[in-house]
Amino acid sequence: MAVAISASVGLLLSAAARDPGSAGVRIGTLLALIAAAAWTHWVVAPSPRPPRPITATPAAKPPGERVSPAMCFAAAVAVLGVGLGVGGYAALPYTLWGALLCGVPAALRRPGLAMILVIAALYVPSAGTYGLMDPWESHYGEVSREILARNDWISLWWAQDKWFWSKPALLFWSEAWSMGLFGVDPSPDAHPLHPEWALRLPVVVMAMVALGTVYVTVRRFFGARAGALAGLTVATMPLFFFVAHQAITDIPLVAAITVAACCLLLAMHEDPAAEVSRYRIGPFALSAQHVAVFALILIVLPQATYLMSRNLVWADWHLVTRPDVFLYGSGGNAGIPGNPDPRNATPAVAGFLGQPFIQGVAWMVILGWLLWLLRRERRRQGLLMVVFYLACGLGFLAKGLLGVAVPGLLALLYLLSTGRWSLLTEGRLRIAMGSLLVVAVSLPWYVAMLVRHGVAFTNRLLIHDHINRLAAGVHGDGGTIEYFLAQFGYATFPWIGFVPVAWVVLLAGRAGSGTGDRGRRDAVLFFGIWWLSTFVVFSAMATKFHHYILPSVVPAGVLVGVAVAACWGARSPRATWLAAGSAVLLVGGVTLIAGDARGIVPVGVAGIARDDWVLAQGDAIRGGLLAGLAIVLASMARVNALGAQTELNPPSWSRAVSVAAALGACLVAFVGRDLSWVTNARPQGNERLLHLFIYNYGRLWPSHLDYRPILIGFSVAACLATAMAFFESWRPIAVRGLATIAVTFCAWGLVVYLPDAADHWTFRNLADRYYEDRPDDDTPLLAWQMNWKGENFYTGNRVFAFPELDNERLEAWLAENEGRLVYVVLEHKRLPKFRRLIGDRAIRTLSDDRESNKFLLVALEI
Repeated sequence: MAVAISASVGLLLSAAARDPGSAGVRIGTLLALIAAAAWTHWVVAPSPRPPRPITATPAAKPPGERVSPAMCFAAAVAVLGVGLGVGGYAALPYTLWGALLCGVPAALRRPGLAMILVIAALYVPSAGTYGLMDPWESHYGEVSREILARNDWISLWWAQDKWFWSKPALLFWSEAWSMGLFGVDPSPDAHPLHPEWALRLPVVVMAMVALGTVYVTVRRFFGARAGALAGLTVATMPLFFFVAHQAITDIPLVAAITVAACCLLLAMHEDPAAEVSRYRIGPFALSAQHVAVFALILIVLPQATYLMSRNLVWADWHLVTRPDVFLYGSGGNAGIPGNPDPRNATPAVAGFLGQPFIQGVAWMVILGWLLWLLRRERRRQGLLMVVFYLACGLGFLAKGLLGVAVPGLLALLYLLSTGRWSLLTEGRLRIAMGSLLVVAVSLPWYVAMLVRHGVAFTNRLLIHDHINRLAAGVHGDGGTIEYFLAQFGYATFPWIGFVPVAWVVLLAGRAGSGTGDRGRRDAVLFFGIWWLSTFVVFSAMATKFHHYILPSVVPAGVLVGVAVAACWGARSPRATWLAAGSAVLLVGGVTLIAGDARGIVPVGVAGIARDDWVLAQGDAIRGGLLAGLAIVLASMARVNALGAQTELNPPSWSRAVSVAAALGACLVAFVGRDLSWVTNARPQGNERLLHLFIYNYGRLWPSHLDYRPILIGFSVAACLATAMAFFESWRPIAVRGLATIAVTFCAWGLVVYLPDAADHWTFRNLADRYYEDRPDDDTPLLAWQMNWKGENFYTGNRVFAFPELDNERLEAWLAENEGRLVYVVLEHKRLPKFRRLIGDRAIRTLSDDRESNKFLLVALEI
């Protein structure tokens, strides 16, 4: 207990430092971990049952296995250390791939670990290889940077737009924490190297936690293979893997909903009396109870101690008290045009009871009450419900009411459809304690913001950005149910062809008989309810963006993964490798026949020749040879898998799968046509994938990027693989091939498509050019009629912002600074107007439309 108290007090005292420096986040993180671990050890009551040895866990080395996961982990750490020391940042993606390869020996007999390694290899190395994509990654990144620059984790600041109240704090906290942990300098004009890794890593981790939870849940009802395929299917759906590489609020919400929904399903099928297993690790006995209590403390304790620290301040090494005072303005940017003059602000709610210290004490009391309730909670069902409510609280902190409303709706619809009201009447859903958990996790920030900023905050967040988005429409598009039906095909390509098969398997699962099938029947019902209810809810919203359908993609992917597992047949590694090789060769062969695989038009090609240059580079001979070899490998794979029985029960459903596969092949053909065609009407096929995760669909696509050949290759291969599932004897090969196509498409999207496109939606490259070219630190950067926030983030908000259309303020500033060298960033389309504005002053252009077709960097002498 002494360690727990000391670490908690240390956390409070470190938070009281008004200028904690670069080590503040690291020190606070270490103290929070120590305090949470110590309090967990003290709170959890000893169990009368002796713990099991750690060798009884799946992480242990089973008989006959030469390499354990622990050995693989040690090798991965060594590779990572050597790679970072020798290759540095430039070789980081390769270092990460090398470290992940070390886990392959342990993954060969563990489907869950194999799934995580594949997804990590797809997701992690590419996460920081391209700049923040405007407008929203850089918008949110700038809010997170200001948390560190202002040392204020309550009131969020948004450059020249002042207070940021449209989203809750979870994403910004995680990004700011990650930047502090990795040493990203938030200071004005610091121009830190490679902050993208730090900003995107929390989102990638949240996505992988959600996928791991999917695996555990599906494995419980359908087996390890189905769990791994379900997780892999969701991970390789374009909407999921693209948004998982965008530092925006959607993955935190969807990850919280996914964890909550999966825990709810597991809890509803858990024996109420079953207790969690405890394992001996050195002198300690650990269980899922320890994990749940540790998570609760780690979430709530830092919030409470930070609130208490707002009324404390260090003065000459003495701790003194003071009323809450916080900064209005951008940290370190006094006197920068476009930004308000910094000043101290005081809370809207005055008086003793409105002080953050009192709030922090209140949350400490609630935390203590919850820990008292959980000290002897060893039942699996109860702990699963604890995690359910923790996830709901994080969802509420991620994106507001949807984080609570969607899981609550799923629970209600499931109870209505199954009639299992005893779960509610017997108190097994733990609603009273769960409500308190949600309050403790999510409300400290909301209450602190209400106290500081009054009803203006709640009017913006809850009225404008919740109710008005739902009922009246705010920004974005309109439309009916067809809006998301159209986007769903692109969001799930190439798995869209197996969506009809998933519905057949869902119906087949519901038609199963016998008590042994009840869990599966309820599981497919639950995932079906999850899929349909989220699709209906988000289709009913008046405000629509393409990526709003992401919560519906996860259960759809789960059911598709279960369908793929049902069609997989017997285990046959040789058939799997042959089918995978056939799929890759088929994609490559069709691509070579269609044109240039890379899809970049060379410099100097213009006019009509530019429009069809990539298609004119086709090589029918080499492409035909690859396609022919693909057919040979597929035939060999079929021979190896011949006689393998699928898991469809009853077998009569196999005919329904054939019909569904034929329909699915048609869907793939239509979606593939949309993705690979270019017409006079927008959006072009190249744009449709990008539109899945950006907000402004009117921005021009860079004309020298043309991915029609490779998209044709993926589309034809996916269509053929789906069509092959019509024939029962070819079905195991078809699903293996389709899974390979999906993984390859995900890799292409994250390694090629996204970095190529990002250059034209980011300010990173032009920021680098500005800092390389400017003669001294006093040469300013002006942003004229810009509001993308990349110009703010990459300069630490040391940018002279002139977003107004009337130009009066800019003209006055130019008149006051005659003879000064300045750099200006503007949009390409505004250059003629800017030339008229500055008159006969000479402009030196520092970028062109191949570097960025949105932004232009120029230098001029005023």
